Amino acid sequence: KVFTVTSSPEFIITSVDQTLTCNIGGLDGTPATVTWKDPDNTEVSESDTTNYGIDQGTVDASGAQAAVLTIKTSKLATFTSSSSVTYKCSVKSSLYTNSPISADVDVVANIQYATLAVTAVNKEQLTGTDATISCTVAGLTKVLDRVKWTKSDNTSITSDQGGYTIVDGTLSGDSQTTTLTVAGAQNNIDTTYNCLITSTEHSQTDKSTAVSLKVFTVTS
Repeated sequence: KVFTVTSSPEFIITSVDQTLTCNIGGLDGTPATVTWKDPDNTEVSESDTTNYGIDQGTVDASGAQAAVLTIKTSKLATFTSSSSVTYKCSVKSSLYTNSPISADVDVVANIQYATLAVTAVNKEQLTGTDATISCTVAGLTKVLDRVKWTKSDNTSITSDQGGYTIVDGTLSGDSQTTTLTVAGAQNNIDTTYNCLITSTEHSQTDKSTAVSLKVFTVTS
């Protein structure tokens, strides 16, 4: 029997615990045993709970297992001058214990030292037409923990109610864009909305950014 071992580069920051994943495919239900090595090629010990957490993972219905290494802030603090660090994972069958361990697979962590930045994307358009405004949040390694939108009087907006639609957005590289679509019936005067984002990795809760939606008329 054979299995595969793969990984994808990750973006990490050093202010909160970060995770790296080693993906194993082609298993028959029994989780494999994953061994991790640090950037100095030293095996990561499960007893080193000050610096690491190791989750071997389970096998899903497709035969895939995701083993996760958590790098804690105490260890991340030592990466002060690095732009990236490379950990390694290797895999050994637990189904047939006399099987050899796999070759090491690099798991690259690209370190970001950027701070959180929120950019409002304002709009001006014809009154009575559907409009979409947005906030782009940069400096992320993880999807935002929460996104909210409010009206200028700080009244909360509920998606798909009252002519409003909210899309939280997904992480793309180091940024995430959340949008608010305002139906034409609601878009008849200049209005300021607020996007509020929560990011535990940046210790931000309901950080508010004003976004303007202005309207104009056309007559003849």
